[in-house]
Amino acid sequence: MNDDLALNEPQMEDFLVVQHSLGKLMYYSHPGLNNFIIIHPPALVNILRSIVTDEKFFPEDENLRSILKILTETGKIYKTDLLKLWQQEHFLQYMPNDTTQEFVVQLLVHLDILIIPKDSKQTHSEADVYLVPCMIKSIRPSDFNFGLEERTICLRYSLKRHSIPTALAYKLIGGSVNAWPLKYESNRPCLYHKAAVMHLNEDNELRIWVEDKQLMVNLTNKNSLLHISPDVTASVQECLTKNLDVSLSFHYKSFGRKMKLTEVSELYTIEVGIPCCSNVCFKSLQDVTNDDKWTCVNGKEHTTKYLCLTDEELRTEPSDKHLVRLGCHIGINLFRDFFIYLGMEVKEWEDINSQYVGHSPKGIMSVALTQWKHSMLSRLKDPTLKDLCDALKNVELDSHLICQIGNCPLQLGVELGLSFIEIEHSLFSFPKDLFGLVEDILTKWRRKSKVKTIYSLMLALERVNAGGLQYLLEISKLPHAK
Repeated sequence: MNDDLALNEPQMEDFLVVQHSLGKLMYYSHPGLNNFIIIHPPALVNILRSIVTDEKFFPEDENLRSILKILTETGKIYKTDLLKLWQQEHFLQYMPNDTTQEFVVQLLVHLDILIIPKDSKQTHSEADVYLVPCMIKSIRPSDFNFGLEERTICLRYSLKRHSIPTALAYKLIGGSVNAWPLKYESNRPCLYHKAAVMHLNEDNELRIWVEDKQLMVNLTNKNSLLHISPDVTASVQECLTKNLDVSLSFHYKSFGRKMKLTEVSELYTIEVGIPCCSNVCFKSLQDVTNDDKWTCVNGKEHTTKYLCLTDEELRTEPSDKHLVRLGCHIGINLFRDFFIYLGMEVKEWEDINSQYVGHSPKGIMSVALTQWKHSMLSRLKDPTLKDLCDALKNVELDSHLICQIGNCPLQLGVELGLSFIEIEHSLFSFPKDLFGLVEDILTKWRRKSKVKTIYSLMLALERVNAGGLQYLLEISKLPHAK
């Protein structure tokens, strides 16, 4: 062989990437995939027919038919069943050994055709069950959004084309399911044809569906619109936008067209929606960023910075999260006057200071607010967010501080969904041991939470300014995190 004509490693990589973009072969320069080249791309299409197929093309073997029928009903397939399908003679010609079959599995995961459930503890190499969004036939229920309007913030992504291609719709749903754990009802995943319901954390869920040329998104809190954190909303929007960018880029790249991210972002518009009457009022994201308020077609005025502070919601009882977030954002010098204006006594404030000596000022203020709430309830009075707003105004603080956050272990526990009583027990058990306190809080969260994901922990850490995004970045670099 003439060494002068031989390609070195970088040149070979470039050659394969170019040939892939031309559709002459398939090559992905990702770890675990870059050791294989598909020299006959239609072979992958034929392999996909093993799971992505219509009922009239199901194999005659009853066991194999049963596997595919369960797949269409639940959207789930076990790896052992997938390998059984591939034992059919017309698939073995493409995947004659275990190594090739494992490569195809990893490739389908990379392409979001097979999805590892987000709430699963499996790694890519250990996964034994997958979700297949493109095989779901179940239509989303007619009451998909019924009764959620008053507790929901909406997003609408509109593509500048007549419709969203089916393959792109499945990739959008698959990418979302890959980011957040699916919600389960009656032991069945809430995964439907071009739609899904996912858990963000204990209190919030995300509903997405594809409709014509639009990707519709509803972020719903189980209690009230007011309980939706701005950080959660921003995180969801950022993740979905990134998912859409990657999916669109992949879609166009599949047809030989390379696009810069700036070009991809010009293919769609983003609007934010607020429930109004029996409908949703949408406003472009750019206008929402620039304007404090707008008047909708129904003649109602909507605020953009604080979407939630309606008179009705101000009459609601503040949750532990509200109190802790507020307590973590008021200066200790002003808090004494604020606390007294709420109807509490100076001695009560002094007793709390003495009882929780050694803890951070933010933690002490959060405890004081919780005791105010319990004091109101013991006197058969209803503590409300309006009480807090009025007190904030009285000490000349922004009444919208009830939406803000701070930094203390107590808040971390509340953000993770623990009750104040559970956190208070930890505070007493670890009065001067910060590491022990945080470990105890995290242990309780793992034991109690139904959504024990890195994403949930990252959100809580980010809310208390503890570097949640940095934590997620670092852990993603570990060998087991892919």
